Amino acid sequence: MTGHCVVVVPLYTPGSEVRAAVAAMAAQAPLILVDDGSGPAFDKILDELRRLQGVHLIARPTNDGIATALNHGVRRAIDLGADVVITMDQDCLPAPGFVSAIRDAVSAATGHVAIGPGRLNGEPVAPGAGTGTSAVPVTCIFQAGMTMRADTFELLGGLDESLFIDAVDTDLCLRLRALGGEVLVVPDLDLTHALGASDAARRVQLGPFRPTATFHSPERRYYITRNTLRVIARHAPHEPRWAAMATRRLAAATALAMTVEDCRPAKLAAITAGLVDALRRRTGPRPASPPLRRLRSRAAS
Repeated sequence: MTGHCVVVVPLYTPGSEVRAAVAAMAAQAPLILVDDGSGPAFDKILDELRRLQGVHLIARPTNDGIATALNHGVRRAIDLGADVVITMDQDCLPAPGFVSAIRDAVSAATGHVAIGPGRLNGEPVAPGAGTGTSAVPVTCIFQAGMTMRADTFELLGGLDESLFIDAVDTDLCLRLRALGGEVLVVPDLDLTHALGASDAARRVQLGPFRPTATFHSPERRYYITRNTLRVIARHAPHEPRWAAMATRRLAAATALAMTVEDCRPAKLAAITAGLVDALRRRTGPRPASPPLRRLRSRAAS
């Protein structure tokens, strides 16, 4: 892998649809898959993925979160000689030429940068990003399609594993900006990627805004609430404009979860727990409490 761009993908309980995504990514660059403790029930599909050409699989015994999985994968890629790394999700479907286009954008940039696609599923990832093939600055990008050189990843020390899942990409982008680096997107570069429960996700009109109701699970609502609040508290002093916008987006997402989405009692309990744990500065994974399990059972019945 010396001198090459490598794609790193975390896996967790992968379904059969992952085969197509992995094949599409492996066709463009060497691929490191990191299974985050999916368990014996997924051994068959993991063995199938392991046998695909250009795929290297790291099987972790426990579920330690997306930040830990990505850190292990990126460090393995760097150890094997990769100088540019792209992180993806298991449900990403990059179009032909995606990897070469974003790799070229990183190679053309000066200084420490993180670059991502300007569009996800055809929708702009940031307001005012414009159009074209030249990279333009934004505040944050998603982990899906995030690309950086190995020395930039090492400068940052990787993703914050204490966050476990959610907001790990936002925190990394803001840390890079605090160190004088840039976060960029290539406006016309599009990536197909499922957001939330993709079959149910839809945009909702709230006054002049059109946020997306993602239909994330109660467990994800816990992490979204806790981690967004923690990252806001961490970066607000040097990113006040971003912090104000992130607060507004979290409020809108919470309102949608409590009005148009399903499993509302369980989500209310999870959001409340996330708020409390943010105030307590709790980190890492959160085991489901007995009250939350009862609410999930009622919501599913």
